[in-house]
Amino acid sequence: METKHCTNCNQINLIHAKFCEKCGTSFDNPNTVPQAEKSSSSWLVLLLLSYFLGWLGIDRFYVGKIGTGILKLVTLGGCFVWYYIDLILIGFERLKDKHGMYVVDREMSPTSKLIIIITLIVFYFLANVLPYIIFKDYLNDLMQNVMNTL
Repeated sequence: METKHCTNCNQINLIHAKFCEKCGTSFDNPNTVPQAEKSSSSWLVLLLLSYFLGWLGIDRFYVGKIGTGILKLVTLGGCFVWYYIDLILIGFERLKDKHGMYVVDREMSPTSKLIIIITLIVFYFLANVLPYIIFKDYLNDLMQNVMNTL
């Protein structure tokens, strides 16, 4: 019976195994996150919660990090800096839950994830930046009129 060693934990496994029995590291791509370190939380749910309600800390509550969730709520996402950092961490599947396991999606292809992330970026631009560009002159005139009346 042929065996091979896991590069992550040195466990002896059968030659035809795709993942290490002990730590879950993939033999096909040892740089991937080991199966044993993957959270049970949904990556897509976390991404959407973080995108729409991350500035309130809802994403942190979802992964079980109550303390940082409250801190993020009180600081409005760390004045939105923490909000953007968490979005980046979630996008690259590097955010951990309360047990220290990565929140990743096991079934969704990288192309699908990229399409979702690009869609959210475009939606953000259309909802936040484009109205400012369109109504910039109107808003400036409005502000001048208000300042002139004072």
